[in-house]
Amino acid sequence: MSPRRTVLLAGLAGLLLLAGGGVLGLVLPGALQESRDYEAAPRCAAGRAAPECRWEGPVAVTDREYRSGKPGSHHLQLSRGGRAPQWVKMNEGGFGGGDVYDAVGPGDTVTAVYWRGLVREVAFRDMRQKTGDHPSTAYRLPFGGGLTLASAGLGCAVAARHARRTAGRPRIRNDWRVTIPLVSGVFYGMAGFAVSLQLTDSMASALVACAAAGAVVLAGALSLAFVQRRLERPPSPVVPVRPRVPYGEVVVPGKVLGDVPYALPGHTHLVAAPGMLASVPGAGPVRRGTYPKPLPGPRAYLPPTLAPLRVRFPRPDDPAGGPAKPHLIECRDGAREVLLAVDRQATDQVLGALASRAPAPPVP
Repeated sequence: MSPRRTVLLAGLAGLLLLAGGGVLGLVLPGALQESRDYEAAPRCAAGRAAPECRWEGPVAVTDREYRSGKPGSHHLQLSRGGRAPQWVKMNEGGFGGGDVYDAVGPGDTVTAVYWRGLVREVAFRDMRQKTGDHPSTAYRLPFGGGLTLASAGLGCAVAARHARRTAGRPRIRNDWRVTIPLVSGVFYGMAGFAVSLQLTDSMASALVACAAAGAVVLAGALSLAFVQRRLERPPSPVVPVRPRVPYGEVVVPGKVLGDVPYALPGHTHLVAAPGMLASVPGAGPVRRGTYPKPLPGPRAYLPPTLAPLRVRFPRPDDPAGGPAKPHLIECRDGAREVLLAVDRQATDQVLGALASRAPAPPVP
């Protein structure tokens, strides 16, 4: 991952963690306090309704409807004492619309519990059902939203930490140490949000359900990481490649890495030919796999003192640069170590160009 993307990912992680912590630390306590206030509120005196007490009395059901959506919702239209009717969303009581919603229809009289101007519960005979404004479920949105933001932020932070630790190293075949924490954090946040909104009816049940969801996501992430680790190539295996001298000039993605004068920035391709190997500035392909010949820009010819030693796969501590799926050709130029990061499909031709050059003159 490029340094710019690493910084952006770390910044996104900080914003998400800050937002999630703010929701969980500032908004959620207010919702929980509202639930405690409702439970502690006294019943209103007979015939006298007040916002801070719970008024319970008869209301008429004038209509009912199911509103489609994801998910759908059930609503009762209630009229109290000849006042204008109001629609009340009913919480689901297990299946369907809940006990009261299933049992009543237009013309029936139910008992409604009002608190702070809103209908909180509806009772009919020996059945009782909470409404969407009941304070006991006010935790759902702040808890689910805060958990989603914090979980996604934590996943981004872990991914950014690994990306920062590997900054300046060549890209590897499958950087699962970045993708697995990132995807797991986002997925757990979405799962926790859905579970807290749809499958819980108290803060305790939400914590238990989200802990169970977290255990499932963690087990899946660890299993996937274990499989990816097993599939990972050894740190530095020697790759057997037989040199093949190219028939003419061949342009391939490749880069010279090392503290040598011919390791030039911006030179992202190699020109291989019988007896010659040079690096050139990059250019876009004319079509898939076809590059213009010769590539524009100056050539940096690799000296005959450059001797190949072996071919291997990238290691985490290798310098950055080169194609996305490279072989690294370890070389020596006197006492200096040089790496050629070459596209795997062209390693044999680059080795052939190196082997076909005239040997370096002996040092007097």
